[in-house]
Amino acid sequence: MVKIIARDDVLALMPHPVLTRISGEPTYQNMKLWKKEQFANLLAVPTPNDWGRGKGLLGELQDPAIFLANNGNAYNPPANAPNDVVVPPLHATTAAREQLRSQLEVDQLYWQRAEHARRIVVNIGAAALDNFVYAELDDPDEGLTNVDIRSLYDHIMDRFATISQEEIDTNMATFHRGMDPSVTLAIYTRKQEQCQEIAADAGVPITEATMVTTGTKHAVATGGLDQEWKIWITPAQAKTWPNWKTYWTAAFKGKRELLKLTGTAYNNMANSAHENEMGDKMVDSLDRLANAAVQKTNDIEKLTQTVSTLTSTVERQAKDISRLHDIIATLAAGKSLPSNSSTGKSLNSLSGEKPNWDPTGYCWWHGFKVKCGHASANCTWGMKDTANYELHKNAVRGDEQGGCRWNEKWKAK
Repeated sequence: MVKIIARDDVLALMPHPVLTRISGEPTYQNMKLWKKEQFANLLAVPTPNDWGRGKGLLGELQDPAIFLANNGNAYNPPANAPNDVVVPPLHATTAAREQLRSQLEVDQLYWQRAEHARRIVVNIGAAALDNFVYAELDDPDEGLTNVDIRSLYDHIMDRFATISQEEIDTNMATFHRGMDPSVTLAIYTRKQEQCQEIAADAGVPITEATMVTTGTKHAVATGGLDQEWKIWITPAQAKTWPNWKTYWTAAFKGKRELLKLTGTAYNNMANSAHENEMGDKMVDSLDRLANAAVQKTNDIEKLTQTVSTLTSTVERQAKDISRLHDIIATLAAGKSLPSNSSTGKSLNSLSGEKPNWDPTGYCWWHGFKVKCGHASANCTWGMKDTANYELHKNAVRGDEQGGCRWNEKWKAK
């Protein structure tokens, strides 16, 4: 008989069963703490090593590219629940059958625990927010049952907690700040990984190759590591971020040991003019390589943001002009503007209040209850779904093209 794991037993594993409350619209700073607490909860749930690579269920929320770069392997939970019964191979021995049964029981327990944890983090994540923040995902019949934690986080970031350009620029400046070789290298690597997380949230990802190249540039710039650099650039050294951390941690440990023996300052360890010249050349070369990929990504992102902002501004102004014409026509006819009328709502909208739900709106990814101005064609979530966006960007109410049916019976009051 399969052992049943209770939901409360899984919740008890988590260090943050109640997240820090966020009132009103979340900001990016709010969501950094929200995600940090959720990371701690997911890390606390044990999984087999080939699922979570020793990081529990962290991969449920962490960006897949960052998880892969940090751990050397992708997050890899099974796609389906384990079988209910053992199906042993023909002619299996009694001992082999018992081993298979034992393994199946273990797999079933891990699966139960993971399923409970996936629902718990969504529920406590939503409980820390005001209802309007996740209203578009909240199905009237199923609630958030079919919403995973990554989708909830991406929705909040997309709708409310967009990172400003100033924050993006500050993050990149922090990323390009070099290391202090007098302290443990973990201080530097954690800084770089945090910058990578923020960049991923901003939609301007820092690739693993950029992490490795920039890290190597910063290591070489500390001086006295010419030989280590020559070894690192050989084809035998796989240029992954986990390998980089392992190799350069050992290199800096050796450097500190040499300092203890000689008393030489870090940046004076490359003594000859030839070594200094070589170090300068390595830094210049690595600097060009590190900046090229980041600069290209930044330029594209800034251009995309500028076009998107201009488009949104033009559309908003066109709607405001149309609303003003309605107001003028109403006033010219000697009529008043009821506070609950569509014209009244237009005035509220123009004064800065939140837009109302669109009674005729539809989005292929979010269903029938969407805010004014939201549609399949301009859905930022849908634009990330490259496999379906071009096929369904013209989906509207009455021609849903097989899209989301959430809030199908909803009508504006």
